[in-house]
Amino acid sequence: MIRAHSTRITRWISEPDEGEYDAFNKGIRMATGGVIKIMTDDDELLPGAIASAAQYFEEHPNVDILFGHSLMFDDRDKLPLLVEDTRQLDFREAFSVHNILCRRYPFPRTITMFLRRSLFERVGYLSTEFLCGDTEFVARTAKAGFELGICNSVFIYYHITHESSCVSKRWEIARDHWRVTVRHGTLRDILIVSWRWFVLPILLSPLQFISHRLGLHPIRWLASRRTTSKYGKGART
Repeated sequence: MIRAHSTRITRWISEPDEGEYDAFNKGIRMATGGVIKIMTDDDELLPGAIASAAQYFEEHPNVDILFGHSLMFDDRDKLPLLVEDTRQLDFREAFSVHNILCRRYPFPRTITMFLRRSLFERVGYLSTEFLCGDTEFVARTAKAGFELGICNSVFIYYHITHESSCVSKRWEIARDHWRVTVRHGTLRDILIVSWRWFVLPILLSPLQFISHRLGLHPIRWLASRRTTSKYGKGART
């Protein structure tokens, strides 16, 4: 696919690395523009997203990280199911270290973010120490006092598959999220994350096991009831 579009791609490399955040850092160091957008596999950047981000940064010179909205589709069935539309969520209270770590308020997905290149020179690059290096980077940035902003445009279609890290490496990500909380959060944050990411899932695991054995998925069903009435099953709005 890359070779098929080689006339439109300035430079690409394929070589061993130390994980996806190491690969991201290589790309960031190679980039020459003033704004960086990191893309993960299978996610779709929508037409107009780059123009919206550029305009936002021009109008808000104090903002260092810009988030947009996203539509999340569950691709684990044959027909993609729209399970989340973040345009229904209010992110205005979300941008603090506590809320980034504990998700007390809805928080925009990090795959939507555009970043000023100068930010990496001031706070460093993405950490390769964690499987949730993007969360650690945002928490580190907010903790250092940099400005985070939100654009009302939809930037990304986000797809969940059986191969997605959030599915296949769920417990490893939970472990690393706890480690990030220990590094950047307070004792209160650590207790909240421990409860939400470990204690509560363990308590619910017998119920989850039974429901999966019976083929019942109540959370996915409730999500589909919330979204399909407005957008239709598998809708691409």
